[in-house]
Amino acid sequence: FFYLLYLFCSSLELPPFATNNNMKHKTSADFCVGDHIKMGLGGVKHHAIVVDEPTDDNFVEIIEYGAFQSSNGMKKGIFGSTFGSGGQDQGLVRRMRMDLTVCCDVEVINYQEKKATARPPHQVREAAYFLLENTHLLPPYHLTFCNCECAARWCKTGEFASGQAKGFYKAGQRATQAVAHPTIMNNIAVFRKIVASVGEATDSRRAHVENEWIQTQSLLDDALIEYETGLAAAKG
Repeated sequence: FFYLLYLFCSSLELPPFATNNNMKHKTSADFCVGDHIKMGLGGVKHHAIVVDEPTDDNFVEIIEYGAFQSSNGMKKGIFGSTFGSGGQDQGLVRRMRMDLTVCCDVEVINYQEKKATARPPHQVREAAYFLLENTHLLPPYHLTFCNCECAARWCKTGEFASGQAKGFYKAGQRATQAVAHPTIMNNIAVFRKIVASVGEATDSRRAHVENEWIQTQSLLDDALIEYETGLAAAKG
């Protein structure tokens, strides 16, 4: 059990336990329109898109997705009320000013280092505003499988997916592979069965979630084309 817990925790983007007292606070000059940013929030990372040119050194205009409000109208935290239930919160896309004097652990995701193709900045901004006006097209919010990263990544690259979920699946694969190694724990038949069951469940869940990602991406892509066509007609 503890080994599986370790593998899961290792798949998350957890910040170091050291404090950020010596970390340099960024200013708005460190960010550009269309940047996909992530920031430390309570032990995990929150993702957003920079959407407007800064007018103040200490503030950045962003669009973000989260479980800010439940279906019954009660306000909630960014990450919703439950970890594994899913389908409980529709989620909300909102535009806000991020105070850089408060959020010091903020970084821009470098897609060149990831060797991934990113949209041009103006298209990233347009995709973010599209989600702001069409939140209903997103699946119910889920901390791991349909979260702020999924929305920000789609705006930036066109791919609807979560790196955190992919990390969790990799952890499950490592746990399954561990069964084949002659460790002390693997000599325990019960432990072998538990790990094997977790691996099978993880593979099944991964296939289901990846299919949902593909369907959501296709839906958003088609709707974005219509949205862009409408904007072009309005300008013409």
